Amino acid sequence: MLIESTARRVAAEPAGPARERAFDEALAVLRDRRDEFNAQGYVPADYVELLKKAGMYRASTPALFGGEPLPPTAFMKMVERISAVDPATGWVASFGSSLVYFAALPVESQREIYAA
Repeated sequence: MLIESTARRVAAEPAGPARERAFDEALAVLRDRRDEFNAQGYVPADYVELLKKAGMYRASTPALFGGEPLPPTAFMKMVERISAVDPATGWVASFGSSLVYFAALPVESQREIYAA
């Protein structure tokens, strides 16, 4: 059930002020809920959706697959801001930086991975 809910397609807000507001909102929610996340031992799907709205998981996805890649330093600054509020959630958010490993896969495999 958790896998189904995290696979839900959530579009990132348009780049610019709307996405920045979505990121600020995600940080505010994290401040309010970090104790909850730590007590349950995972970051819930509804919060991952906020990170998606803030563009977190498209920030290092290749443009070929619909991403809007940021320079690695800009992406990591986002991770740092999240980690300053809650290190465990920052770790979850940093999964977007692991995309470099996918680059070694055939393009068709990448297309399938990035489809959602």
